[in-house]
Amino acid sequence: MSRRILGHLRCHVVAYVALFFALTGSAAALTGQNSVFSDDISNGQVKSPDILDSGVKAPDIADGHVRSPEIAADAVDSSEIAANAVKGDEVDANAVDSSKIAANAVGSSEIAANSVDGGKVADNSLDGADINEGTLSGLGANDGFDSLCDPQNTTFIDCDAQATVSLNRTMNVLVIVTTHFDVAANAPAWGNCRLERNDAASSNNHPIGGFTQDTSTSVHQGGMNLVDVQTLSAGTYTFEVSCNQEDSDVEYRDIRVAAVELSQ
Repeated sequence: MSRRILGHLRCHVVAYVALFFALTGSAAALTGQNSVFSDDISNGQVKSPDILDSGVKAPDIADGHVRSPEIAADAVDSSEIAANAVKGDEVDANAVDSSKIAANAVGSSEIAANSVDGGKVADNSLDGADINEGTLSGLGANDGFDSLCDPQNTTFIDCDAQATVSLNRTMNVLVIVTTHFDVAANAPAWGNCRLERNDAASSNNHPIGGFTQDTSTSVHQGGMNLVDVQTLSAGTYTFEVSCNQEDSDVEYRDIRVAAVELSQ
């Protein structure tokens, strides 16, 4: 009987060994630390529960492999960002407003040339110390002169003395007019002169004229002197003198008109 069993085992030893491994498995326990390597793990088989909290450090992550979808909202604050690491192209347009900027943190070197206009400056926030006077243009002024203006009747004519100013905002304009008249031959002789702005009367009529002691010659007499300040909106304005003749023969001499811009 034993001889028969022994003979059976000799014939079937390979089959029994195969059956043993099939029933017990081929895995063997690994001993020691650091005994599992990346080539022992199938791709995609390490999940979040397999990793200790805080077990992955920056050296374990390849450069450029953490994108915004991998970062939770509000998970990164200033303590996680290196100084000067965030540049303009990393910030969304209009994402930074005044609430995110420390007081006095923005100086002239952080502001692009010509990026601040009047709309971004609070009213009355600048004084003389904030303005480079060398960058200011002077206030505009213009004058005109006519040596003779000779109306023939009561119709007003424009004398050739003109002064033009162009305003880029609402301003005060100082207008000065001077002239005198001559009585030719028969006295009394007189007329009216007035200031006009863009061909419309801008002052009352100023009667000018009088008598002469010698009616046979032209005699120099007094004249018109006008000083007026006008508040005008942005635009171009031409000031001139127009005169007429009411009685006898009067001539207007040395007419001068000046217009000077004044800050309001």
